[in-house]
Amino acid sequence: MRRGLLILSIVLATAGCTAEQGAVAPTSIDDTDITAAPITSLSTTSPPTASEVYRKVAPSLGFVETPLSTGSGILIDDALLVTNAHVVWPFRVVDVVFFEGSGGTGLEVVGVDWSADIAIVDVSGIGPLPAPTRFTPAEYSSGETVYLIGFPAEDSKSPEPAITTGIVSRTRTWADGQLTFIQSDALISGGQSGGALVDEFGSLIGITSLEIGEGFALALDADDVATRIGQIRAGGDPSDVGARWIDDLVDDAPTTPAEHFLDEIVWTFDASPGDEIVIETKAQAPLSGSIIGPDGFLETTLAGGVLAFTAELDGPHFVAIVPEAGFDTRIDLVTSVDLERLGDPDHGVAIGVGDLRFGNADYPGDLDWFTIELDAGDEIIVTASSPNADMGLYVGPLSNLAGDDALSDSDSGAGVIGADAELRYTAASTGTHIIGVFDETQFGPGAYALRVDAG
Repeated sequence: MRRGLLILSIVLATAGCTAEQGAVAPTSIDDTDITAAPITSLSTTSPPTASEVYRKVAPSLGFVETPLSTGSGILIDDALLVTNAHVVWPFRVVDVVFFEGSGGTGLEVVGVDWSADIAIVDVSGIGPLPAPTRFTPAEYSSGETVYLIGFPAEDSKSPEPAITTGIVSRTRTWADGQLTFIQSDALISGGQSGGALVDEFGSLIGITSLEIGEGFALALDADDVATRIGQIRAGGDPSDVGARWIDDLVDDAPTTPAEHFLDEIVWTFDASPGDEIVIETKAQAPLSGSIIGPDGFLETTLAGGVLAFTAELDGPHFVAIVPEAGFDTRIDLVTSVDLERLGDPDHGVAIGVGDLRFGNADYPGDLDWFTIELDAGDEIIVTASSPNADMGLYVGPLSNLAGDDALSDSDSGAGVIGADAELRYTAASTGTHIIGVFDETQFGPGAYALRVDAG
């Protein structure tokens, strides 16, 4: 069985789906209104039973499937279903089937927010659709009863949502991204990403995204979900990172040399199970490299200048190469695989003291780098934070990037999921310094905030 590198306290909740109808023509998300869900609220005088809550909410949940994974989604009106971005990535079309049997294949992902881990799927061509989930965010506080409804480990041929119960444990806030998350002890397992967290009256209060620690579920507050969906519908980019699908990043420009050992050069190729992949590297300096599967699994590492493995999954794979030392290293690959080079908007961008910049882990294991000008003796505090990725940091002078003056950090910054990186750095020399930000557990994709403050 494949085992990815997703470790520490973060667990990706994924789970399969079959659908019968063909692809449908996409609808504009501008034509919908998530606040107009025509659904009758449950009693507000006394809490209904768990079975009453289940019967009310479960029909509006969709079972979402891609060639790699499955998860849950919530119908929010007569055209749109919202799920997690990590459920659909790296595919821009998915299959959806609802509890009562309606479904469709090849449905388009029409919006995404990498910071909030939200994806919006056009389901307007599916009919008949169930009544949408009540999308009126409710008040909640620690200790109150909640229900989590989704599709854990579900059979794609006959998906049936499961319900678990718990209490609101606390809230967690990602200050840089202005997002609030609800932590509960409702049991969560693979397949419930994108599921509904509802209060004891059946009102949606959050969309489930991750498991943290020993079984705690983390859900993005429904009010934040509504706000982000509204920004996407208005043509905005709430994550502030731009277009980051794989085909958006393909770079047709001639290959440029790797500037230093944090300047990762990445190619992508599609593979099918059983494909024998052999890639030979050529460079004037020693290299390090790997091939990463679409599920974040480390397929192979560079040995004797060669990357070789047998593919097990359909989908995009990633070849990542860096020079072990030196500057401006030209890297060439020899292979029969149809490779496309990826550009990275987070390579070589200048940042200054007092700045906050949002970047993105574009694929599992992504390595980004930024430049900052410092004088000898300048002290800075650098933080990389994210609610859905585990980012690490590396800071050092460009002139001696691998020297004793460089510092690195993993999880000193705590944060929403206890995995933010933070370090205090004092420049020993005047000039350009490099800040490296890397997806250390290969959890990506996911947006992060890079902040530089005066020490």
